[in-house]
Amino acid sequence: MPGTRWKGRARRPPLAGSEDGDRVDDQPGGAGDARRRQDKHETPRTSLSVAELARRAGVTRQTMHRVVTQLVGEGQLTRAPGPGFPRSTLIGPTDAGSRRRDVALGVLRDLEQDLGSQLGPTALAELRVSLTRAWPQ
Repeated sequence: MPGTRWKGRARRPPLAGSEDGDRVDDQPGGAGDARRRQDKHETPRTSLSVAELARRAGVTRQTMHRVVTQLVGEGQLTRAPGPGFPRSTLIGPTDAGSRRRDVALGVLRDLEQDLGSQLGPTALAELRVSLTRAWPQ
């Protein structure tokens, strides 16, 4: 799967498989891929910079900044001074934001289980690969 470019650097597409690539579990769309995707979103109190959030989501910093501003306004996220530069800011979830994330993850798990029982594991893995493929520029 070709990587996208960000600020002149090649970037792996979101949810790409591991570097070793030997285990089926680590192939894009495999069970290891799903665990990594869940782990990325299930750290309840992790505070990250807007730039790191944007990198993980595969969007521009400007786009992530707009989303963060909206979610801070809704009481889902907080902003706190970060270490280092005076303008650095760390973004973290509020209790309400953590509850919303937990509900959303539950809905996604249920949907994936339903699709898995309807389609079977092979078709579900193919669907996951198709849906997570990087969009052409």
